[in-house]
Amino acid sequence: MPQPAFLRKLTEVRLIVEPAAAERAAQRARPAALAALDAAFGDMEAALARSPPDYEAFDQADIRFHRAILQACDNDVLEQMSAMVYSALLVSFHATSRLRGRARASLPRHRAILEAIRGHRPRRAGAAMRRLVQSTAREIEALPRKRARH
Repeated sequence: MPQPAFLRKLTEVRLIVEPAAAERAAQRARPAALAALDAAFGDMEAALARSPPDYEAFDQADIRFHRAILQACDNDVLEQMSAMVYSALLVSFHATSRLRGRARASLPRHRAILEAIRGHRPRRAGAAMRRLVQSTAREIEALPRKRARH
């Protein structure tokens, strides 16, 4: 389990980068990028529909979803940066997705991002991404308390 301080710093980076990336993706996304987002979101849903839920598959699909957003920006520097950030992000997802109901609760937030990007609505995409990352930040802040209860 990574240190909460590291997870907070990672979330801070996400709050700086991801809402702007979602806005840019809504402006620039091409059909192939939208298909990648749709596929990743579908895989997230499928992972949670399994009995028991497959959180590893969910985390991997979640990573693909967020990387697809950066790729949809059509900016090589962002794509290169995503490799570093998202390898660390997988650690964050592992820490939070298994919390009771967290993965399932994130699906409507991801859907809102997807629909805003698909609809070429930059402000809505950025706001939806901000809400998603902020909800993750709240989960990270609660981690030490939740771990202590188990």
